[in-house]
Amino acid sequence: MPKFFSFKIIITSIVLAMLIILTAIGVFTYFRLTSIVDTVSNATQPDARLVNLKHIQAELSDAESSIKSYVLTRNNDYLTPFYNSLSSIDERIEFLRRLCRDDANERILIDSVNTLVVKKYEILNELLTLNDDALVTSELKKISQKIAEAEQKQEKRLDSLRKHASSAEMETVPQKSSIFQKIFGKKEKAPELKKDTLFPPTGTINIKTAEIKNEIENVKDNQTQQIQERKQQEFTLVGKDKEIMDKIRYLIGQLEKQETSKLIDKTKESRAQADETKILIATFCIAAILMLLIASFVITIYIRHNQAYRTALKKAKTDAENLTRVEEKFIINMSHEIRTPMNAIIGFTNLILKTPLVPEQKQYIDAVKTSGENLLVIINDILDFSKMQSGKITLEQINFRLSQVISTLTEFMLPKSIEKSIKLSMNIDKNISDYLIGDPTRLNQILLNLISNAIKFTEKGEVKTSISLVSEDDKKLELKFSVTDTGIGIPREKFSAIFEEFTQATDDTTRKYGGSGLGLAIVKELVEMQGGKISVESTVGVGSTFSFNLKFEKNLQQNMEPEHLSHEENKVPVIEGLNILLVEDNILNQILAKKVLTNWNWNVELAENGLIAIEKLENQDFDIVLMDIQLPEMDGYEATHYIRNKFSHPKCHIPIMAMTAHAMSSEEEKCRLAGMNGYISKPFDQKVLYSRIIFILNECGYSFKKNAEIKSAQQ
Repeated sequence: MPKFFSFKIIITSIVLAMLIILTAIGVFTYFRLTSIVDTVSNATQPDARLVNLKHIQAELSDAESSIKSYVLTRNNDYLTPFYNSLSSIDERIEFLRRLCRDDANERILIDSVNTLVVKKYEILNELLTLNDDALVTSELKKISQKIAEAEQKQEKRLDSLRKHASSAEMETVPQKSSIFQKIFGKKEKAPELKKDTLFPPTGTINIKTAEIKNEIENVKDNQTQQIQERKQQEFTLVGKDKEIMDKIRYLIGQLEKQETSKLIDKTKESRAQADETKILIATFCIAAILMLLIASFVITIYIRHNQAYRTALKKAKTDAENLTRVEEKFIINMSHEIRTPMNAIIGFTNLILKTPLVPEQKQYIDAVKTSGENLLVIINDILDFSKMQSGKITLEQINFRLSQVISTLTEFMLPKSIEKSIKLSMNIDKNISDYLIGDPTRLNQILLNLISNAIKFTEKGEVKTSISLVSEDDKKLELKFSVTDTGIGIPREKFSAIFEEFTQATDDTTRKYGGSGLGLAIVKELVEMQGGKISVESTVGVGSTFSFNLKFEKNLQQNMEPEHLSHEENKVPVIEGLNILLVEDNILNQILAKKVLTNWNWNVELAENGLIAIEKLENQDFDIVLMDIQLPEMDGYEATHYIRNKFSHPKCHIPIMAMTAHAMSSEEEKCRLAGMNGYISKPFDQKVLYSRIIFILNECGYSFKKNAEIKSAQQ
């Protein structure tokens, strides 16, 4: 068995280690898979930096397109996107700076892009300013066209005047404003002209017109020169703008490369993690398979060992049960074999003590009686202990009187206390209800053990038994029983040991005082069986007090079981002339029982075994059968079964009382199941025997003689 447990511990340790490893791998794999999923999820999401860089590039292109559209159309609506792009690009660059705050290289690139964007907008703004000057050239072209039209009209009018005028006054006439002066000059009062100046010379007009044209041409030339210079500036600005845009594209490309490189690195890392995770998953699967194999192996081994263990347990249980049965049978047989001679010893000593004896003879007989009673106590202790070990002790719940139990106990213990000149006192609280429901036999046994011990270990002084009320309600009460002596006392370190089996307070206690060492163990067991607890207080050389509490139900109807009535209450008829069939194989017990029965003026017929008993019962009439159990040829059970099943009425119903040396409670139950009407164990008390016989006869409907004298059974 130790090897099995050692193997079990090793396997359990291996399984636990595998479980820990498996759990660790599982947890690590879970975190790896989570990391891979996060990486893949991040990779599938658009990169915010690249998206913003693309937006910046697109907005720069839109701004450039807006300027070109404005230059071509002079529509101010095209300037709105240009100005809006400034704030939008600025916000995006700030956002990029926040994204790249942890990467110094990217931060430098973003700052460079920002610088180039500023230069780009400066160039676009200069282009916008240059193209605003082109309005002068356009207006001058319009003026030139109008002047040309005016000259043509003037020529036509002059020609018309020359042809149609017949005479003209040579006096002065008002001078009209020139069209050029209307367009360019101030309005002045014209001097009067003479008639000969009505038609100015053509050369004069041509000269003025030529001057104007020359002036205009000069303006045009200057403007043309400015335009050429402006175009040169525009060309320069466009070149710079291209360089800036190329740099911006380059920087954006660098940023894209960096982000792409990071994405590639993350992808590689994810692949590496995926490869590691594959290995971990494979390891996990292998470990799980190994775990299952080990578990299967362990379960198989465990089942086999468990089956073997169960088989061993069953065998051990069977052996233990057989041993218990053998032990019980041995105890029963031993009890029977010891009680049979003890019955003769105690019975005959009681008979002898009723005869005239000289003092010396009486002393010897008393010694024999005392020794026999002590031996009987030891036998009863052994039997009770055996019953407790096998769990065959049962508790009764019957009506009884507490005062009667104490009275009987006092009557029984008084001779022993008188013998040692010890005062024996019993004190019962007057508030305690006398009529109770419980097990008076076990209560008597507990108190008998404690009082016997107290008397045995006390040389002088007093043994006092007190019963006090602890608690009470309408149906139940709790009592405290205390037995106090002035004996040798018990060392405090022995308080717990004295309640163990075969244990005494000191090593020489058994030698000095006798006893089996079972009394207190039995008392403790009986008290605890009834839900109580026993305790001890003792001082060496001063004395001891044993106390225990028990609960009882109240007997509110105050009715009593016939066997537990007092002598005054248990009135039984004194019957003479009863015919008794005594079935007993032991000669000494035959003589003893016959002597006791004949002393009551009863007729006794002997039968040595069951067969003889049946034969005599067939041929004679009897009032009751006193049946021993252990008989030769046919035992008491078989004889009873035969009588109950083979005999006709009324003999099949004859009262049968077991009178046996078997003292086990199971035997009493077995006797009743076999069809017997009562039970008494040997050695028997003559008073109890008489009461039992009368009680059974009464239960079976025996008609007592009308002239029978009613008095207490005090035989």
